[in-house]
Amino acid sequence: MYTKEIIIDDIGLVKFKNSNRAKYIRIQIKEADDIIVTIPQYGSFVKAMEFVEQNRQWIIKTLKKNNHIKKTIFETNTHFETQKHKLNIVLQKRDDFYTKINNGLINVYLPNNVDIKKSTVQDFIRKSIEQCWKNEAIEHIIPKVHSFAKRFNFRYNKVAIRNTISKWGSCSATNNISLSLHLMRLPNDLINYVIMHELTHTIVKNHSKEFWSSLELFCKKAKEYDKLLNKYDTRTY
Repeated sequence: MYTKEIIIDDIGLVKFKNSNRAKYIRIQIKEADDIIVTIPQYGSFVKAMEFVEQNRQWIIKTLKKNNHIKKTIFETNTHFETQKHKLNIVLQKRDDFYTKINNGLINVYLPNNVDIKKSTVQDFIRKSIEQCWKNEAIEHIIPKVHSFAKRFNFRYNKVAIRNTISKWGSCSATNNISLSLHLMRLPNDLINYVIMHELTHTIVKNHSKEFWSSLELFCKKAKEYDKLLNKYDTRTY
């Protein structure tokens, strides 16, 4: 439940909520018109407003960028495939929503009286697809990380697959590697590039000349792959 909803000039509707889990003020932009500001349980609303103003330009820039994102509107006849599965939307005489992923199909079961274009229904279909991508990534990508690390003598701590949309991958200070499940939408060469990019961060923690020189030793044409990767968007499918 939101504690306040305020319309701010040049930004639009901003929703504020308190959270006993939050340690600091945070801004999330889930959709072009859905800006959520999370405030620690005993935090100040005044400080939250100040934080919004401090980040005004970033918010406006992100909203403009989101307005150019074109997402698929899924319907019962939409043809959509992952690497190993096909989407199959089934309307049924039940009130519940559920998904079964097996035998090469993402079976998404919906009530037959539902408005399939409603945002909550579209979100459910997307979550089903993303769960399938995560399953495929665990099966396909994690073994690649192990194999490349062994081949090029990299040492990392853990590897995890997450539904990350801000970046394709990351490597922490303790060499924990996180990879986006959306990698499963990329050509295999680019998947390999992202893995090698993050493995190289286990030895060079920045994007200095040293980093790119090191990466080139393990992944030829790294800069070309990096430019090609910029043509893809984690949020658009």
